[in-house]
Amino acid sequence: MKNIVGKNMKTTNKQAEKDRFIQIAAGGKKMNGEVKRMAEIPPLPINRNVLQPQNAQLGITMSAFNEEQAYQSFLEEKATLRTYYAPFLENHARKVTDNAIEIVDFSYRKETDEDKADFSGVLKGEGEWEQVKIPHYVGPDGRWNAFYRTELSLASKEDGKYYILDFEAVDYIAEVYVNGRMAGRHEGFFAPFSVNITDYIHEGKNILLVVVKNDVTSTAVTVDGYAHYGDKIYGATHFGYDEPSLGWHHCPAGAGIFGKVKMSVAGTSRITDIFVQPDIDKGEITIHTTVFTYAYKTSRYKIGYTLEGRNFKETVFENVEGKTDPFTVDENYLTEKFSIPNFKLWTQQKPYLYELTVTLYDENGNKIDEKQTHLGMRKFHMDENSTPKGAFYLNNERIILRGTNEMGHLPLCVMRGDYEQLIDDILIAKVANLNFYRMTQRPVHDEIYTYFDMLGMLCQSDFPLFSYLKPSAVGEALKQVREMELHTRNHPSVVVESFCNETLDKTAWGKEQYNLSRFEIEKFFNAAKEVVEIYNPDRVIKYCEGDYAPLPKTHGISDFHCYTYWYVSHGMPSGKLQKGYLPPIRSDWMTGCGEFGVDGLDRWELMQKYCPKEWLPETQDEPWSPKPIAKEQCYVLHGDFFPEQNTAREWIAASRDWQRKAIKDYVHILRRRVDYIESTAVHLLIDAWPCGWTKTLVDVDRIPKPAYYAFKDANIPVRISLRRDKYVVYAGDMLTTEIYALNDTAKDVAVKATASVYFNGEEIVSYAIENTATGVACTYLSEILTKIPEDKTGIIKVVAKLENGKETTYDEVEYVVKRKTVKAQKTPTLFGERVQSIKQVCDGTKTEKVIFADDDYFYEHREELENKAKDGCRLIVVTNKPLRILGEDIIFRVHTLEEEVRANNFVARSETSKFTKEFAEMDFQNFYNVKADYQDLTAWFKFEWSDSEEILYTFEDTSDPKYVLHKKHKMIVALKKHGKGEVILTTLSCLDGCLGCNPALDKLIINFIEKE
Repeated sequence: MKNIVGKNMKTTNKQAEKDRFIQIAAGGKKMNGEVKRMAEIPPLPINRNVLQPQNAQLGITMSAFNEEQAYQSFLEEKATLRTYYAPFLENHARKVTDNAIEIVDFSYRKETDEDKADFSGVLKGEGEWEQVKIPHYVGPDGRWNAFYRTELSLASKEDGKYYILDFEAVDYIAEVYVNGRMAGRHEGFFAPFSVNITDYIHEGKNILLVVVKNDVTSTAVTVDGYAHYGDKIYGATHFGYDEPSLGWHHCPAGAGIFGKVKMSVAGTSRITDIFVQPDIDKGEITIHTTVFTYAYKTSRYKIGYTLEGRNFKETVFENVEGKTDPFTVDENYLTEKFSIPNFKLWTQQKPYLYELTVTLYDENGNKIDEKQTHLGMRKFHMDENSTPKGAFYLNNERIILRGTNEMGHLPLCVMRGDYEQLIDDILIAKVANLNFYRMTQRPVHDEIYTYFDMLGMLCQSDFPLFSYLKPSAVGEALKQVREMELHTRNHPSVVVESFCNETLDKTAWGKEQYNLSRFEIEKFFNAAKEVVEIYNPDRVIKYCEGDYAPLPKTHGISDFHCYTYWYVSHGMPSGKLQKGYLPPIRSDWMTGCGEFGVDGLDRWELMQKYCPKEWLPETQDEPWSPKPIAKEQCYVLHGDFFPEQNTAREWIAASRDWQRKAIKDYVHILRRRVDYIESTAVHLLIDAWPCGWTKTLVDVDRIPKPAYYAFKDANIPVRISLRRDKYVVYAGDMLTTEIYALNDTAKDVAVKATASVYFNGEEIVSYAIENTATGVACTYLSEILTKIPEDKTGIIKVVAKLENGKETTYDEVEYVVKRKTVKAQKTPTLFGERVQSIKQVCDGTKTEKVIFADDDYFYEHREELENKAKDGCRLIVVTNKPLRILGEDIIFRVHTLEEEVRANNFVARSETSKFTKEFAEMDFQNFYNVKADYQDLTAWFKFEWSDSEEILYTFEDTSDPKYVLHKKHKMIVALKKHGKGEVILTTLSCLDGCLGCNPALDKLIINFIEKE
């Protein structure tokens, strides 16, 4: 194909920058750092048994996927859940009113050089301001300051009263000025804070100025080609802002006042916090109340406690007086314990909530302050005595967390006041059979946790760190860990907290001078755990999400991220993952898989509706590629999984089809290892912005992609799963299809599995088995052996269903059957150990006209072998390391680990080469390795070889503007004429163990031997 630039096909330097997430994923777990590599977890051993055929045909079939019907069912299921959960959204408890006034309207502007020289002009309101409403959030990331200015009018100022500004959230540093005086300061973007402005406010007109300071984050920004690491405690996700090239991607760390601002008038004291510890085993609650006293004097108060049903009608106790001591200035702490007989348990199906009202009275019985919080009677704990350790329990019943990452759409609902959409977004996860959200790399608005509480959705709250932490920021980070726990601890929905995303070994990544090492950050984790347990002893903690440098001894469960089907075999090659291997983790502890996912482009209609015109062609049938879409990964990474496309229609269809298939495989693979993996979270469920992060399964308009329905089906709590290692086979082969029952529920379930095998659409045999699907387990039921006739080609399909008395689930796998390849009629000369397997496809006399040599032999005999080619032979050199050939240095990265490589699952073939023009588009993808007994990668390495003829190739993105519609090709197999002969260079890594059992690979090698 020609590399051409069509109409509207522009790309910017910003868009051409390397994707940091791809870089991290391709980096993997490095060996050359201070952290020693752990061993992979091998597949579970199986006590194999073979099903015997039924006498009668069963005709098991799956209905064809119909997207319109699926969408209508999706809407109906969501509506049903809305009706079911409506009573749990009600609030029957007494209402507490306060005198708080919400401040919404502000003047806003960025800081100028003149402001830096003279701050007084800002205080006076000089300069050009725009009118904004809170919440307000803008970019870019990096270091800058901005000002929010408004007028507060106070009719009168009462003696003995205290005037308090309450901020829900300001990103990142807030300096609060009242009438030119700095009244308070706060650092951190997610936590509420208060400022006492009593000494600075007066009757009449007052000027409130909030200086908001953004900073370079702990994830760094690139300046002059170098990463600059800042002190801003921030991960890599937020809710973004409405700017397509950066803001829609919701990763840049902008700044602003994105939570509510209120002014309250308080007496001498006010209740600032209530924390309730439920104990379902004893049927009691412990109430911790914090009362803040502003006056420097000793005060005496009374306190009363009232407990009612929130989403049900009941008064448990009313205005019961608690114990108090004399209150002194600042924080005072009170603790009371109450028995709750016959309490209603908070569960995900019935999320019953109580409302606690705490009332503060003076010693004469006059009400001073009143505050409420809700609570759920639930218990979530991690069993450190299980085998492996770390099993999760909800209300003393084993639970597996099936969920999704959240990256912006829920906070945007709160900021826009769209709580109906917030409810819908939580229910969209429930429709997909999910039971938890991972609040990815940041705590969120309190309202979100509250709706989780009401709708029975569990969640994990992450601390906002990504990979690294600067030593200078440790103290601030621990302060913010405390704020995170105070922010989340009263919500029954919050069951796990994590301290860092994708922790790395700084010595392996060359970041020694900037950040804590993996061992040092472990000390931070330990300290953070102690901080959390001071404020909530019952909290379950996971140190790291996606730990890329796991330590053999650390606290709690581990976690790995898995982008095998997207980030170039990230984690481990797909065949090994499908076989049942797990990446290196501690073998004595359970683990989570906190991220897995695949890109799927948005609908054409959605892109037309929202995207800048320069991103799109005029119609979806014109030449186009996704490259102009900011931060889009599909153009960069598709080539390891599916071929390059030509039009918008083709790109959208191909990417969504691959996403659908890969997501289904991910879920089945991870569920089959429930012996270790007790939590999974897809990346992502719902997009916050158009084309913001196209790994989402539901777009910004809340219309699911096909992958959503595959994901929903794969997550049915009790379902069937088929597994195989071969995909393309020879006539006459024996096929093995394994049958599993996946059961996420805590109870054993009686199941019946049936299966039909079809050859070219005709049922040839059927099977049936009854068994028990063990609770919280993957149960191997049996396997089907299918002997393929020697003389037939076509498609074999195995379709199976599982019935459990409540619902029926289906799964299917497909095999392509090829005719047995006739072996080469001559045997080439073979030099080197790694090419000896080529004998398997040869059956003739030896010829010196065709020579295969591995790189070790070629290195020692280069001149001799090149001369043989020059004299007329065909020389094929198989290499997995850089070498010099025909006077040219072939350079490519040498990898010490599989995870580090841009591996190739699929490679494209030349349609004109004499060696490959007979093959179909998808013939060269993962090949079955008989020695390893799983699908092996096609090639580990790609290379450039000037003026060579491509035979097999892959793709590489480049900033060169001529490569917009089509990417640059990198070679996997290439040829050069040399004198009278030819030299072929290849990085195919799948020869040993793969020859003799893979039709396309076998025929390619035979063509090398026989084609003139």
